[in-house]
Amino acid sequence: FDEFSRTISASYNAADPVGAARLINIDDERRPRVTSTMRLEVNQPGARAGDQQNDPGAGYFLQGYAAHYCGVPRAKDPEIVACSFIASGLRVFNISDPKRPREVAYFNKPAPNTLPLKSGSYAMSAPTFDVKRQQVWFTDGDSGFYTVKLTNGAWPKTLR
Repeated sequence: FDEFSRTISASYNAADPVGAARLINIDDERRPRVTSTMRLEVNQPGARAGDQQNDPGAGYFLQGYAAHYCGVPRAKDPEIVACSFIASGLRVFNISDPKRPREVAYFNKPAPNTLPLKSGSYAMSAPTFDVKRQQVWFTDGDSGFYTVKLTNGAWPKTLR
């Protein structure tokens, strides 16, 4: 993942790159290579050039919609990955086909009116899994700890 959505600057620029989560193939540990990136629609230049320019969360360099930390339920063939996407909350991707990850679940609860911003998520934690209960655990910097149960086929059958 990228640490922040763009280089720290005082102004919003729709062309700035937005942080993404990456799947990296380490079959050859001396030559790791990016297999794919996981970027939300809100991270795309077209979305950034629209109404998002007026979103105070998107313009704040410590917030934005960038990926932050990710976690997997197991080290070998994890099948899913959960990532905090700062202002976009928790995002879960099916990575059973590493070249074509797809988002299968999300949880984005608006934060209470506290710092650092008065609205939106502040998802900065590394999600972890409770495989037995088919849950993802993560914290939001403004509103606390969450236990999110994956439903509607988002949880891979091989993890049951």
